[in-house]
Amino acid sequence: MTRAMNERPESACYVPFVGKERNLHMLLYLTVTALHEARKAQLAEMGLTPADSDLMFLVDALGESATPASLSRWFQRKPPTVSVQLDRMEARGLVERRAIQGNKKSKRVVLTGKGRASLEDAMEEDIIAALIGSLSVREHEQLWRLLEKLRGDALSRAKRLRDRAPAGAA
Repeated sequence: MTRAMNERPESACYVPFVGKERNLHMLLYLTVTALHEARKAQLAEMGLTPADSDLMFLVDALGESATPASLSRWFQRKPPTVSVQLDRMEARGLVERRAIQGNKKSKRVVLTGKGRASLEDAMEEDIIAALIGSLSVREHEQLWRLLEKLRGDALSRAKRLRDRAPAGAA
C-alpha cells in the first residue's frame, strides 16, 4: 500500500501512507469520536455521561416496554453490561426498576423525576442534533443511505465469517 493507491489527495490526509479505504475508515472513526467527545463535554456539565443520556432517552421512548432485556437488545450490549449501568443510574436517583404486575421475573425501567429533569436538560441543547442539523436535507439523506449500506455489508460479512469459523473459536 503506497500513496499511489490513493486516487485523490484528500483521501490520504489521515494516514498518508495507506490506501483510501483505510483512510475512510479512519475518518469514520475520527468523526464518531469527535461527535462523542462533543456530547460528552456537553453532558459533563450536567453530571451525565453519553451512556446515561442514551439510556434515559431510550427508557423514555420505550415507555412501558423498557425492561433491562429490551434495553440490552436495543443497545446491542450484554445484559450484565446494561445491568451495571442501571445499578449506577439507580444509585444516582435517575431510574428505578419496578416489578411488572403478573410477572415475577421481569422488571420495568422507569425514569424518576430527577431522571426526567436530567433528560430534558440533556435534550434541550443536544449538540449532536445541532451538528447533524448542519447537513442539508439532501446531504443527510445521502449520508444515511451510504452508512446504512456500509453497516449492512459489514454485518452480512461478519455473519458469514462467524458462520464459517470452526466450532469453539472465539
